[in-house]
Amino acid sequence: MAVKQLTDGRWFCYYRESGRIKREYFGRGPKGEYLAKQKNIEMKIKKINALRIELDKKRAELERIRKNLVIQDVLPNSKKAGLLNRPKVLKLYGGRYWD
Repeated sequence: MAVKQLTDGRWFCYYRESGRIKREYFGRGPKGEYLAKQKNIEMKIKKINALRIELDKKRAELERIRKNLVIQDVLPNSKKAGLLNRPKVLKLYGGRYWD
């Protein structure tokens, strides 16, 4: 995602969509620059939101796995035995403590 100006004065924004680089042109002058930068910001927000959704799905999956392990008594609660303080277990379950 970037905004550039061609030698003839036209402004454009380019970004990757579906594995391909896509260009959108917005004209010349301050108005073209403004529109190109606005599109660039819009595409950045779209990318960030997609990453947030993916991260939330992964967090929910880890939480579901953790709850199943606690229910099956495979993984004790964090208040017991200090098992979750070990780096290997923290790395496996997202690197945070659960209460």
